[in-house]
Amino acid sequence: MRDTYPHEFLMGVIHLHMQTKIHDTLPKTFFRDRLHKLVKEGIYKEPNRWRKVWAFELLGQLQFEEEILLYGLFGKITGKGMESTFNMQSHHYSREYIEKNIAEAYSFFIINPEHQTIIFEEKASLKYKHFIRMFKHSYNDFYGTQDEITIDMVKDEDKLLEDLGSKKILYIEFDLQPSNPDDEEDFRPIDTLLRKAQVKKARIKIENLSNGLNLDKEGLARQGVALTSASYGKYRAQVEQDGRKKIISSEKDKVLRETIELDKLSPEKVPSILKRFESYKKKEKDGKDE
Repeated sequence: MRDTYPHEFLMGVIHLHMQTKIHDTLPKTFFRDRLHKLVKEGIYKEPNRWRKVWAFELLGQLQFEEEILLYGLFGKITGKGMESTFNMQSHHYSREYIEKNIAEAYSFFIINPEHQTIIFEEKASLKYKHFIRMFKHSYNDFYGTQDEITIDMVKDEDKLLEDLGSKKILYIEFDLQPSNPDDEEDFRPIDTLLRKAQVKKARIKIENLSNGLNLDKEGLARQGVALTSASYGKYRAQVEQDGRKKIISSEKDKVLRETIELDKLSPEKVPSILKRFESYKKKEKDGKDE
């Protein structure tokens, strides 16, 4: 009998979208407070015939390296459903809607409100794309139309570079946005440029049709890939391999995954989960410095 079982975790960045004029007047704790209220009270009912309900459970808060983290569960439950019933007194069979409240699937999550990051478990019964789509709908429904969120997954930079590095890159077109609040050395020059320009989003295209682009650490292409992997953009590139040209994209499934052996998911496991993602970043940086 196994003492531990593998749990697969992914990481995303939560982006808040609202009108600039409104955003500039808000207190710094605005988004943090909204996330806290959402995971404490949020319930979202799907507007379709399946009548699925998505609900949060805030298990608690903890302090990790001077920051307060929220951790809990998010999943789908079956609300009302048509069932065949039997009335013992009247001896009558009937079909009627009854409240079920059966939890079909739920995943453990950890949110850092200050850095707007979320780490969550992916399960066979709750894939990551479904998780982030319903998390987004839950927030947007809970707070109405004044603002909304999206969740962009942190990509595995090694996979992105491997995909690009084995081919001749004819051009690469980035859709980028300034990081918030990251300040990584790998993308600092291009990130600083975006910040100084005070843009929300920027489209940058670089090309070298004759010799191909390089992915040197200091180069613009490499910095754009690094910013993309940190969830602050995407790219579309034309590459050539064996005389054939094709388009590749960062949108394919290259998200960063960490498989962690745990006996059970509980509050005391939160620091070890967080450290696995921190150690990945450290390992990644150490490898680039060699």
